Amino acid sequence: MLPPVRGMLLSVSIGVTASLAPAPAIARDTPYCKQVRARAQSDADLLMMPRVLAQGIRFPRGTAQFDSGPTTDNGYQLRTGLSFSFIDFYKGRATLRVGDAECERHEAALDLDAVIERGADDARLSALREQGMFLRAKQADWGALQARATARLSKRIITVVEFTNVQHVVDGLERKLVQVEGDAGQLDAKAKARPLPFATLPGTGLPSATLPALAERYTHAALEFEHETSSLRLLDDWKLQMTGGVIPQAPSDWYGTIELSFSLGRLVRGAHEDSYIEARTGTLANASDGVATRLSQFRAQVAALLQQTQRDLGVVERSLGVLRTTLRALSASEAESVAQAREILTIEEMSVESDAVFLRAMVRALETLAERARG
Repeated sequence: MLPPVRGMLLSVSIGVTASLAPAPAIARDTPYCKQVRARAQSDADLLMMPRVLAQGIRFPRGTAQFDSGPTTDNGYQLRTGLSFSFIDFYKGRATLRVGDAECERHEAALDLDAVIERGADDARLSALREQGMFLRAKQADWGALQARATARLSKRIITVVEFTNVQHVVDGLERKLVQVEGDAGQLDAKAKARPLPFATLPGTGLPSATLPALAERYTHAALEFEHETSSLRLLDDWKLQMTGGVIPQAPSDWYGTIELSFSLGRLVRGAHEDSYIEARTGTLANASDGVATRLSQFRAQVAALLQQTQRDLGVVERSLGVLRTTLRALSASEAESVAQAREILTIEEMSVESDAVFLRAMVRALETLAERARG
């Protein structure tokens, strides 16, 4: 039969080993979360597992008995055993919780940052895609007008200068299509490099989650991390440790000690930890880089960009109205010179209308973004 202390230590060792299984994930299994959880598990392993002891003791000469047990004839004694701290065990569990909380805090911060940093880009990307589709749909039309101008030139109905004018506006549309699709491709690549972890609104690429909800989630996760870290620090105030083992001599024997200690600093430390949590709550909300400040700045930026886009759209629509009025005035004449001017204006109308398509889509996307920012 095992001595009482040895049996208790073995039971504790088995229970600790079983409790060291990886904790279930509470956040996304990203590389950062794997990193912090692995570090927390490594620290917890040392805290939660018993320590193996080997002691060599020499007692004063002329003493056959010592208050910690009998000695050998030559005054030396060898001891082996295990040491286990109940407080360290709970500190290990708290360390695992801190790792999970740090993972959740980091992921919540990334989600909030992604929406704030990508907001205007996603709105512009959706507008560029609409503009690109419009220009692609009109490409055959301006190609046909260019072919008609080429035919007129070959028949010497128009001059080289007049043909060059047609070619110039057609080249402008071709370059605009290349520019629009290139800008959309760059923004799309940037978005794919940092995908949003939640659903987006159909046709916009904008997040379905509101910014206030994301900000609240981040604040909650950040404070949860601080609470878990504070709880871990407070465990330093206590010590409850059990040590036991065997004395390998004839006849063999066993020994054991239990130590409980408490730091008087705990009487005031708790209040200081509470003050820290309270101050940290205020910092998260109201600091220059705090959540409330960042949300306010983002809303102001979106509102300013929306106002600018609406004014730009008004200018473009007035220009488009002038072009269409002029085209209607020229539509009654069949003269070749008038037809040439009408077709040049038709190509210019396509270019201006593409700008209007972009700006209308941009206004819709920014209005949606402003609404999501308000929550």
